[in-house]
Amino acid sequence: MSALYLADGTVARLTRWLRLFGFDVEEAAGPDSDLLRRARLSGRTILTRCRRLAHRDPARVLFVTSDDPREQLRQVLAGAPAGAPLTRCSLCNAPLEAAPAEEVKPHVPAFVFAHHDVFARCPSCGRIYWEGTHVDRIRRLLAESRFDRNDVSPHA
Repeated sequence: MSALYLADGTVARLTRWLRLFGFDVEEAAGPDSDLLRRARLSGRTILTRCRRLAHRDPARVLFVTSDDPREQLRQVLAGAPAGAPLTRCSLCNAPLEAAPAEEVKPHVPAFVFAHHDVFARCPSCGRIYWEGTHVDRIRRLLAESRFDRNDVSPHA
């Protein structure tokens, strides 16, 4: 299975989690034929809960069987190579870049700036990331999903 994904709207929450885990996941919408063509041209695997789409090209489509986000993660991660957690923007999928603390100071809460010195920025949408308490939750989800990476940091 490819480590590059194309996710339709039926798995939007899964898309964000996979990006947090370091996977390149593009969002997709449109007719099934367009999605399949796009997946073939880009070498991506389609993630969907749509049975009709999954039956059209089982080799190119991963039918996500559960409604539960944790089960969805387990299913996808079971067949995926290890990602690099917290290296992609969870909103727009762009790879994150290291950001000097002084540059992000005006854009983060004072408390965050006072307690963190490592930041990452999305070059596409400008969102700023830091290792807050959410990282512990991400680590737990990674472990629960049998994704044995403990080196989670804001950028790799």
